[in-house]
Amino acid sequence: SEESDGVVRYVVHINENGSVWEVRRRYNDFVVLDSQLEGVTWPTRLELPGKSTFRKAFNIRNFIHEREEGLGKYLRHLSDQVTSLEHCHALQRFLRASEGP
Repeated sequence: SEESDGVVRYVVHINENGSVWEVRRRYNDFVVLDSQLEGVTWPTRLELPGKSTFRKAFNIRNFIHEREEGLGKYLRHLSDQVTSLEHCHALQRFLRASEGP
């Protein structure tokens, strides 16, 4: 994860069919992905790690690390079910390289 101006971005590394790239996503981007997958039967998804402002106030580094672990587990669970990004357009959009900053 990277933090700049109080904003945390989680670095996601992608390797699909020999193409390797990375994207940076905020927690809210994961929430949008999760809402796009809500109501579909495939791929199944895990629960996202929560927003806990109480815990965050006491130990920000630990909170970010735990959230990063949970988001990684969430994405691995999705990617284990998808043989190609073409089969899941919401995940494909989420993992597409960002244009601009």
